[in-house]
Amino acid sequence: MVSESIYKALVVEDELIARKELIKALQEDGHFEVVGEAANVSEAYNLINSNLADVLFLDIGLPGGNAFYLLSSLKKASIPIPPVIIVTANTEYEYAKKLLNDHKEEVMYILNKPFWSSWIQHCNEIVESLLAKSQEGKIYDKPGKYHYINIDFGRKGYMVNPAEIVCIETGKKGKGNSKVTLKSNVSKECNLSLTQLLNSLPSYFFQINRFQAINLYNISLIDHSTREIVLENGQTCSIGSAFYDQFVKLTKG
Repeated sequence: MVSESIYKALVVEDELIARKELIKALQEDGHFEVVGEAANVSEAYNLINSNLADVLFLDIGLPGGNAFYLLSSLKKASIPIPPVIIVTANTEYEYAKKLLNDHKEEVMYILNKPFWSSWIQHCNEIVESLLAKSQEGKIYDKPGKYHYINIDFGRKGYMVNPAEIVCIETGKKGKGNSKVTLKSNVSKECNLSLTQLLNSLPSYFFQINRFQAINLYNISLIDHSTREIVLENGQTCSIGSAFYDQFVKLTKG
């Protein structure tokens, strides 16, 4: 899953007003489609069991139990759990951190209530975390010497060796295209979106933030102090915080 996707979301929150506020915020943001909601553990269990969602917004304290009990019950029954965003008040923050530690495979972000004042920042960080999560477990092959793919630029199609691609970036907003930069420092607008292009490229392309993906074999410098990389064409890119740990594992492995 990549940045142009709409994430199917489930919202589990016992307080009606808080639940409706969160659903409204998610729907207005444009990155999420709320496909179900629940107000207690029993409803939440059935909701998660019957919906293939991309993300779960989960309150800690719920009638019939709590988030710990719900997640443990789902795991015991081998029910797939989507990436979890814990929604919590400041008074419950220590419980939220414990959830993050005890269920680190599922929980990926803590959203503090009230969240309106920092909603844009929260939303960007959640989307970035979802993008990073989607790359976990991916196997990265080495470039093939004679492997070429067809990429359309405007009304022309070019046979491009992916090994020559240095960076891919999202194109102009709303255009559904992307920008491809080669080792020669030539950049072209591709008809495919970043999502579509990454799906057609070999596995050694790694998304480093919401808007850029790079060829792992075209890195010339990594500055861990600033979380920046310099590519072979001299281009500098920043590594998103949600992608950093996985990037370090890949480049040190």
